[in-house]
Amino acid sequence: MTDAWTRRCAHYRVPVMLRDASLDGDPTESLKAAREYVDDGLVPGRALVLLGSTGLGKTYAALAVCQMLGDAWSFWYFPAWCSAMLDPERRKGALEDAHADRLLVLDDFGAEYLKA
Repeated sequence: MTDAWTRRCAHYRVPVMLRDASLDGDPTESLKAAREYVDDGLVPGRALVLLGSTGLGKTYAALAVCQMLGDAWSFWYFPAWCSAMLDPERRKGALEDAHADRLLVLDDFGAEYLKA
């Protein structure tokens, strides 16, 4: 891991246990989809959506793609993204952040509705 990767992960509050994400891991369905997405050349306007229950490796796979991109990604916990979009003082910065990068990861989409 490079210092730039570590700083970017810290900026986006990526959990430490996921910062070593790699597309070279065990071939879960999430990693297979992530590899295919990267192999297709990260076509602008094309999305990668990883759906499924908790613990399937969706966040890990998304971060593995991010690691391939160097500094060209943004990572947001979805409820935090929604909060930023609703806050006029934070919205512009969040949108500029997302538009400046090749990949925007919105993690835990819908997690706010799960019950413990």
